[in-house]
Amino acid sequence: MLLFILFLLTAHKYLGSPFFLVSAISELVIKVHFNRVKWLNVVILSTAIQLDGIDVQRFTVRSLMDGFEGLPGYSQRFGLHYVNFELPDRPRTPKQSAYFYSEVIENNGLVPSPLISSAPILKNLKSKKLAPLPASTVPSQATTVWDIFSRQSKFQTQLYHYDTFPQDFMWGVSSSAYQVEGGWDADGKGPSIWDTLVHLPNVIPEDGKGDVACDSYHRVEEDLYMLRALRVKTYRFSLSWSRIFPDGRNTSMNQKGVDYYNSLIDGLIKYDITPMVTLYYWDLPQALQDLGGWENVTMIDIFNEYSDFCFATFGDRVKFWMTFNQPHTIAWSGYGLGEHPPRVTDPGVAPYRVAHNLIKAHAKAYHTCLRQAYVCTERLKPEIY
Repeated sequence: MLLFILFLLTAHKYLGSPFFLVSAISELVIKVHFNRVKWLNVVILSTAIQLDGIDVQRFTVRSLMDGFEGLPGYSQRFGLHYVNFELPDRPRTPKQSAYFYSEVIENNGLVPSPLISSAPILKNLKSKKLAPLPASTVPSQATTVWDIFSRQSKFQTQLYHYDTFPQDFMWGVSSSAYQVEGGWDADGKGPSIWDTLVHLPNVIPEDGKGDVACDSYHRVEEDLYMLRALRVKTYRFSLSWSRIFPDGRNTSMNQKGVDYYNSLIDGLIKYDITPMVTLYYWDLPQALQDLGGWENVTMIDIFNEYSDFCFATFGDRVKFWMTFNQPHTIAWSGYGLGEHPPRVTDPGVAPYRVAHNLIKAHAKAYHTCLRQAYVCTERLKPEIY
């Protein structure tokens, strides 16, 4: 993972474009939460190391709190906050990584003193590892690297490991609609393809559905409180298309769904947190899937109409827009492998047709966003990705 991040950072250095880093980690892979904090430390450090050569502007941690994670339900706890899904009020408790990340934000970088102690030392255990191999004789530049860093003063070493970031660096967290909102049929919301899937028999455990999730739809103030406590500067969240347009078309506009997002965005602005909005995070309205979903070329124009409405309605307060979250996952997991809804298994054709439509839909929405004069000031000149 770290090598992949460094590869991306290096690529962006030569491309010269801004870089926005999002971190995520599975508790199934890294089971001890202490390691989650150490991993977060490494990712932030790798970002800091590259700042001199790359326009790194934002760092976003996924995610604000535990939420619905697809077919595994709630077993994969990615969040900075633990959510008790067994209680109706869905209490949230900050994890160790939340305290660490908040400290990083407060110091605008890494701090020399760790917030947590080292893991306990296990004694009287015999190693089953083989004896170490002799040093490699392959020529390398290792001696050169050692020669440079071994002569550093203590101050230089501290500066290297515990660097700070530019004053305008934006620390943030993220979530997505179906993972946290709940209220799956509240106030006129229409069903999405995820709603349809989880309500099929024997697909997912009864307590693993996203019907309530973290109940963020009814707990805007609690979400805002967590964001304020973390001291984040940005919050990336997604819009539920079927909450705004129950049947996917703009003729079915649901005012209560619009009011929910207005309330969230206004709250973020009030507390000086920049909203970053993802238009589509895998939860297509079921009514549009009944028309063929992303395999249908008419989705290009339908998505543009939805995007156009969102730019017009929220664009006076939202500067940063993302069209699709991980389009590769939409095409391959949804239409190739059949792991995500709509669970189409046609790897030879469907993913390519879907990818083609997604690219064109992104391009059309991108030009619509920039062409329409939806922003009130130069400060909110839109950026869309």
